[in-house]
Formats: sequence, C-alpha cells, structure tokens
Amino acid sequence: MTARSVRSSVSYHAGQAAEQQVASDYERRGFSIAHRRWRGAGGEIDLIARNAEGVVFIEVKKSASFETAAARISRRQMDRIYASAAQFLETQPGG
Repeated sequence: MTARSVRSSVSYHAGQAAEQQVASDYERRGFSIAHRRWRGAGGEIDLIARNAEGVVFIEVKKSASFETAAARISRRQMDRIYASAAQFLETQPGG
C-alpha cells in the first residue's frame, strides 16, 4: 500500500466517522436520518434529516471548529447542494 493510498483511506474513514457523529447528534435531538449520501443532479448531500418541523440538508466537514468547517464550504459547493436539495424536495409529497 502506498503512502498516498494510506492517507486516502485514513481521510475516508475520518470522514465516515465525522458523518456518523453528526448523524448521531441529530438523532439525539429528535431527528431521523432519512438519507445518507443522497445524490442529485447537483451533487451529493451527506445527510438528510427530518423532524416534525421539516427537512434539514447537512454537509459534513471534519474540522477543529464549526467556524473553520463552515469557511471551507465554497459558493460553488453551496449552489450544488441547493440544486440537489431542490431536486430532493420535488420528490416529496407537498415538495
């Protein structure tokens, strides 16, 4: 195994662990996880959660702080998430 493939594997598993941690946090707060890694025309949405009040689209970024993670989401990525979220909502009753 090359050093690059080891780094890639570590990053993949760290991302998976971060995603699970975020999903667990939402579940503790009364949300159900409707989808993981939902793919629409605009791209992938890491988590889609629901509660009685509505739907939440979640992009998971592993980082030392919320502020650092939020700063890593580009306008282009936000636009792709919006496009995929709109496509997802079109499939829902009352979309």
